[in-house]
Amino acid sequence: MDPKTRKHLKTAALLVLMAPLGVVVGAMGGNNWWPYTEPHLYGLRDRTYGWSGTYDSRSGDYSVTYTSHGFERFLPADHLYVEERPPDTSRWWHHPATLPGGYPLDLRASVPPTPDQLHDLTQRLRTTWSHLEKVTGRPIDGGLDLTLIHMTGLPASWSAHQTLDSDDPHAQVFWTFVLEDEVEPGTLGPEVDDALDHLLIHELGHHLVDDALVTHDFENTLGPVTWETRWFLEGLCEWLALSYTREGRPDSYRGILETRHVGTVLADPQLREGIWTWSDHNDETSFRDVDAYGASLLILELWTRHRPLADILIELEALPRSAVGTDLRAMITRDLGMSLDAILDAAHALGVELAHGES
Repeated sequence: MDPKTRKHLKTAALLVLMAPLGVVVGAMGGNNWWPYTEPHLYGLRDRTYGWSGTYDSRSGDYSVTYTSHGFERFLPADHLYVEERPPDTSRWWHHPATLPGGYPLDLRASVPPTPDQLHDLTQRLRTTWSHLEKVTGRPIDGGLDLTLIHMTGLPASWSAHQTLDSDDPHAQVFWTFVLEDEVEPGTLGPEVDDALDHLLIHELGHHLVDDALVTHDFENTLGPVTWETRWFLEGLCEWLALSYTREGRPDSYRGILETRHVGTVLADPQLREGIWTWSDHNDETSFRDVDAYGASLLILELWTRHRPLADILIELEALPRSAVGTDLRAMITRDLGMSLDAILDAAHALGVELAHGES
């Protein structure tokens, strides 16, 4: 296929791996069944992604993320299909709707939701879009393609394949599981709650704050390049989820605080030493990425208590170039009137308060 033709297609795929061999999983609402036979691919639920998968529809080529022993690994797309045949999702339930701004909301499921579930899900996603645009002062400029995969339990392995046009109008394409033995009447279960209240909002934050506003790390022919902005980017995305759940979603709110270990992460001297220069190329010998997410969340929580996030983003947008770490560190020390070490002390104290429900 020539490059001009190839760029008109994008592929999203999710591979979820867990449980002992021999588990048999159905992929068409329980209608089609087959055993999985690949013994060498496993994964463990991690503190960032759980069992959900998402990607930005602007991202082009896509690799699958899974977790093994607490570290993220990447599998090339040609390793996706480990079952005898990929599930046919073409006959799954599909419900088109709209989000604020007229952007499309495409809901898909292997088992259709009840009318109450559909109403609550649609209203919840509309509230999410409105909240994110309000607190950032920026339009999301895209919709959501959400697939709910019903399972009686977590699968031994599962993969999915979706093809999109290059001008796809969705800001995010998102897959998550409805675990039927955990679903209470009128709900879609805690797995969906966690995915929509945390992971989806986190990834939408990356969509909102792109490379034109804040420079992201990358690699070139000379090797990895870091701009020391990851603490801000990841902290902002975590803070967006926390701010959304703070009012009206108490279980998810407490879940984020617990997942990010806010009461203890900034007591780690190695994490404190490295957080301001944390990069996408962290080898995790000094501190783990999953802990740096919690530290970054606390830094942004402290900053936004003194200055609204939308104002911070307006100042960044006014810069003559994309912001880098020196810009961000200068802004936060000026706004808070503290040194970087004092900011970490204050953020740690705030994290202890949050962990104990005192702030």
